[in-house]
Formats: sequence, structure tokens, C-alpha cells
Amino acid sequence: MQRKILSLFIIFLSVFSLWGQSRKIEFDSPDINDRGEILLRAHYPSLSTGRYSTLIRGSAQTLRSEALTLYPEQSWYFPARNEYMIYNAFGCFSFDLSGGIWKENDFVPSFSGGSPLSLLTRLPLEMSPDGRYALFVYEMENGKSALRLFDRDRRVVLTVSSGLERDYSLPMAKWSPDSRYFIYRRGRDLYYFSMDQYLSDRIPAENFRKTGFRDIRSAVWSSSNYLYVIRERSLYRIHSSEFFARSFYSDPFRSGSVWARLPLAFEPAFDRYSIDGEGKKIFLLKNSREGMVIPLASESMMQAPVLYLSADSSVTDSHWTPEGSLLLLISGGKEKDRLMLYDGKAGSSFRELVRGDLKGLEHEAAGGRFALIRDNSVEIHLGTENHDADLVIPFTGGLNFFWTRDGYVCSGAERSVLFASNGTERQTISLSRCDASGFSPAGDLLVRSAGNWYKYNEALSWSLLGREAELRPARLNAGDYRIYQEKLTGSSYDTTLKVRINSGFSTNDFIRLPRLLPDLQEKEVVRKSHPWYFDHGTRSEGRAVTLVFNGIDHAEGTAEVLEVLENYGIKATFFLNGNFIHANPYLTKRLSRSAHTVGSLFSTWFDMSDPSYRIDTEFLKKGLARNEDDYFIATGKEMSLLWHTPYYYLDEDVLDVSSALQYVYIGTDLPHDDRPEYIPHGRGGYDALEEANALLKRVKPGSIITLTLGRGDVQDEYLFSLLPYVIDELLRQGYEFIDLKGMMNAGGF
Repeated sequence: MQRKILSLFIIFLSVFSLWGQSRKIEFDSPDINDRGEILLRAHYPSLSTGRYSTLIRGSAQTLRSEALTLYPEQSWYFPARNEYMIYNAFGCFSFDLSGGIWKENDFVPSFSGGSPLSLLTRLPLEMSPDGRYALFVYEMENGKSALRLFDRDRRVVLTVSSGLERDYSLPMAKWSPDSRYFIYRRGRDLYYFSMDQYLSDRIPAENFRKTGFRDIRSAVWSSSNYLYVIRERSLYRIHSSEFFARSFYSDPFRSGSVWARLPLAFEPAFDRYSIDGEGKKIFLLKNSREGMVIPLASESMMQAPVLYLSADSSVTDSHWTPEGSLLLLISGGKEKDRLMLYDGKAGSSFRELVRGDLKGLEHEAAGGRFALIRDNSVEIHLGTENHDADLVIPFTGGLNFFWTRDGYVCSGAERSVLFASNGTERQTISLSRCDASGFSPAGDLLVRSAGNWYKYNEALSWSLLGREAELRPARLNAGDYRIYQEKLTGSSYDTTLKVRINSGFSTNDFIRLPRLLPDLQEKEVVRKSHPWYFDHGTRSEGRAVTLVFNGIDHAEGTAEVLEVLENYGIKATFFLNGNFIHANPYLTKRLSRSAHTVGSLFSTWFDMSDPSYRIDTEFLKKGLARNEDDYFIATGKEMSLLWHTPYYYLDEDVLDVSSALQYVYIGTDLPHDDRPEYIPHGRGGYDALEEANALLKRVKPGSIITLTLGRGDVQDEYLFSLLPYVIDELLRQGYEFIDLKGMMNAGGF
């Protein structure tokens, strides 16, 4: 009876899981006019900002199409060019504030240029602070990528580095504030590139541009154009002139260039830091939970205030002021969002400036002003002395804020707006989303966005209508053309829009389709060597895989993993043991409240194959029962009846206990060691990217992919930190991610 109930429960969760994980690009509201102009609305599930809707316009005759609404997934303002820029899934667009004209940039693939929309991580684009140079990633046919530089003034494209892995989980490059240099990564090794050398046509070969440092998370530019790099407890400071020193390319360079010694070792996988403009103070955030300001000029190296964060809060932004004060935006937690200040004075501590629904913090680079973005406004503060805002700009859905030559630009989820210096709205630069669209009886293109109606004026500009709009009924047949939607399977699009020529027999796709998912299936069924054992799904029905995360003791990376899974819309399974539950009660509770499945990893972590331990059925039953109790005490909920042993140890006693307690033992068809206890060359000898690529080569339909959470004793790289890379590469191969219980049900378990 219990097995039957379990089966029904699995069926229910499977249906729910598959529904919840539907992450496709959806199209709706097609319309065509007598001129053969087609309107179509796309709903795009962005990994960085969530789902947004974009209005597409195109021609039935040429099948060319373009995005008319521009959602600012990423945005910049370049003072030297008086230019506002937006980068999203549809392309890169620039607005000249002096001339009031939009143009689409051609240095990245674009939707209007024929590139299909992709559900993968958006290709990295790093603009130089002066706006002249675009540093972007180009993906090659051989599965590698290249880092390319585009000079917008000269219209020159230069390949900086090629043959790179398609791992975009970390920044590819970081520009110096003066736009004269950038550092970039090849694997984990850091290289430099000089714009002066480029402009004088004397670029050294790449091997001569190697810095001798590793991990781009360890490197930070200061506002005074010094590059700082932390290696364990040593902080190095490098002036741009030193990039030309031959000694820079070898290890001995580091021996005489230490700027300071830190009281704690820096771990790039878990820690972050920033430094003030003069290099006198560093803010170090350990494990995303303990923040401290460390004065670098003091020989005693005693740390100034420490800021402790709860497990459900995080530092989302930080800015050093020219006076050496530090502003921190902290989101989440019982205290809700708050802005904290460390004023840099001796003996001072962090104090709260503002509290409330704070969505963003922007600091003026050349002055002491800062802006706080709220749900329905932007507050501008002239300094840190007064808690009250000096200017409040009504603005809904703000994402970014920029100081311009004579005012401000607010970039938002509803629209991007240009404001005068007194806060008066001057112009809607672009619409970010489309809630409804169509043609008026007079033939005008109209859009409703955030409750307001706008008329399209061409060249991506809009005029606000002072009345409710009247739309003629949408048409699917006009003049020489008929349009209709057709459902798709095996594609990242839910439908395609077909354009039929009424006078002939030709039917075409209005939007270029992405590559169909490959059909590579093996005629193999689930092994059922034991009725309570499951180690992979079906090989012959679709291309599905599932993700499993093991929580042993440490929890570093868990919050980041949950965020990645949420962005991709993936339901996973977490196996927790008693050590993890006791050490991380809040994260355990958070997992119990999530849509993910939580199973048992026994009560403690040890090697059951060690002959010094006596493992029998009674011991196993007690260990499982204790873990159930610990989880219930921590969460008030019951664990799922899924489990596996430490190190996936398996013998007859384990299977007998599974049967007796009606637990399903979950194995894996991809055994690997992402948490080694010994590395021959010590820390740095474990290559997470190499491990990820080796794992990806072994994946098959039905595979159970396992990753271990938390810090390891001998590692400085972790496979779980490459989760976006693993997901992207599997999506490229046509795999979909389903819940473990859904996989069990699909395999007839």
C-alpha cells in the first residue's frame, strides 16, 4: 500500500515538476496589416532579470524582423560620448543623448541580423568606461570561444585570445577606470592588454602578457587605476607602467611587490573584496557573511569594524567614496533592505543610513552623491551626513541610474527615461516591455506598457498618448499574406510563426528557428536490479537528465546554487546528512520550503567501506531514523523517502534496509570525485573546469548528475561553482532537466 501511495506521489510531483520547469521562449499576439507589416510579441525568460515581453515587428515580404521594445538586461552610460547603451537577448543598442537617435550596434550577434534567440547565458560584453571599446565573446564552431575587441572609432575588430572554454560563470575581463588597460582570463590565468600598445601597433604575443597571477575574482581595479591582486594573504599593487616590465611575467616579480599582508587568507571561491581609491583600506567579505574593513597603512593590521550578516541577507552593492567612506547595500534578512555606512574615521563602526525596500545603489564616481533605487522612486543624496533624500524622482521599476551631463537617466523594467537635473521628466528614451500591441484604425502602431499607451514614431522612439487607445481587431490574413502559429517540439521556442503567400505555394518561418534538439537515444531501459534501487532514467524516451546536490557539512555555495537553479527554472534534489542540518539550520529550512526535493544522506559522513566500522542493518536503520528526526526538528517537515549512503557505498545490507524502510536508494551512473581528500600537488591541483568537461563527456539520457556543496579541505576550485557552465553545455546538446522523481516515473519505476 505504501509503495502504491509513493508511486502516486511521484506521478503528481512529476507532472508538477515538468510544468514548473517549462522554460521556453513564447510568442503570441500575431497581427498583420495591408502593408505586410507583422507584429508579434515574444516572452523571453532572461537568466539575469526574469521573464520580460518584447514587441517584434517585421516584413512578410523580406522576413526581416526587429525588436521595438528594449529591456535593459544590462545598461551603461558613457559621459565622454553622452551615450546610453542597452544590451539584451535581442542585441546591443545605443542612444545618443545629444542627437536623440537610437542605433543598433553590429559588434555582437543580433536578432535583427538573423541570430535566433537563445536560452543560454547571454554572451559576455564588457564595455570600456569611456565607451570606445567593446570586449565581447565570439563562439566558434569547434566548441571553443574567442575574446574579441571592437574599436568603435576605428571600426576595427581584433582577436585578443582564442581557443577559450565557453565558461562564462565568472567575468571574462575587467577594465581599468581610465580605459587604457584590461585584464582577462584564460582558464584561471590572468593576462593584461594595453590599449596604448594596440594603438601603436606593438601588441606583444599573448604568452608575454601573462601576469603571473590567477583567478579574476582575486583582481580589483581601484579608482586611481591601480590593479590589486590578492594571493592567499598577500595583497599586490600593480601600476599600469609595470605591465611593461619583463620581470612581471615571472614569479619573482611578486616577491618585491607586496602592498600589504592580510590577517586572513583570501579564498576566491567564497570571498569578495573592494579597495578604496588610495589603497589605504580594504573591505573583505568572508564567506558572504562576515564583512570587515582592514586598514592597510597600519603595521599592526588590526581590523576595523566587523559586519555580520544573517544567512538570508547579502551584500548586493558596495561603493567607496572619494573621502574613503564605504557604502554597503544589504538586501534581505529580518531587518529588510538597508544601506550601511562606514565613514572611515578611526574607531568608527558600520551604521545604518536608510532602511526599506531598496533595489539598487549607484554612486557618482566624480563626486559624493549617491542614488538609492526603490520600487517607485529614485532618491538622490548629496552626501552621507543627511539621512533624508535631497531629491526624489518618481520612477517605477528602476534597475539602474546614471548621472548625465545635464541630468539623469533612469533605466527600468517598464521604460528608460531622461530626467532634467531638477528631477523633471524630459523624455521616454525607450520602452522596456510590451503588454499589448496592435494597429489603430488609422494604421498607427500602438503599444500598451505599464498601463500607458504609446504611439511608435520609428527609429525606436515613442510618444505617450493622453487617452485610451483604439485598436482594430488583430488580423491573420491581409493582402498577399496569411500568418499562423504552429507548435514546436524539441525546440527552445514554443511556437513558430508561418508566413503563407496567398498567391502561391510558399510558406516560410517569420523568425529564424534555433537548432532543433538532436535525437540521440539509446535503446536501453532502466536497470531494475533491485526494486528499491535507482541509478539512472530511461535512455530511450527523450533526452532528460537530473541534478543532485549532496550536503555533507559545509554549506558554502548553497545560496548561489539555489539562485542558479531558480534562474534556469530547474527542480533538483538535495541529499542532506545530520552534520549539514546541525551546522546550517537556516539553509536546511530554506531548502525545505523550496520546490526542490530533499532526501537523506544518512546521519553522518564517513567511509562505510572501512573495515574498522561495523555496518549492519540495525546501524543503518538508526542512522536513517536519526537523520529524519534531525530534519523534522529543524524544519517541521518530513524528508522524502529517497536516500543514499556516504560515498555511494552499496551492499546487501543497504538494499535490505531500503526495502524494509521503503526508502528508494538513489545511485548515479556518473560516479566522480568532486570533493577529493588528497591532491598530489596540494591546493591548486584540482581543476574544476577539467572535471566538468570530463563529466559532460559521460552524460547520457537519464543520467543523474551529482555535485557536492561546501568547502573542501584541499581545494580552491569547486565543480558546483561551474553549474551555469554545465547547464549551458547540456542545453546545447539538447538535454532538458527534470526532477528526479519525474525521471523515476518516466522510467516506469
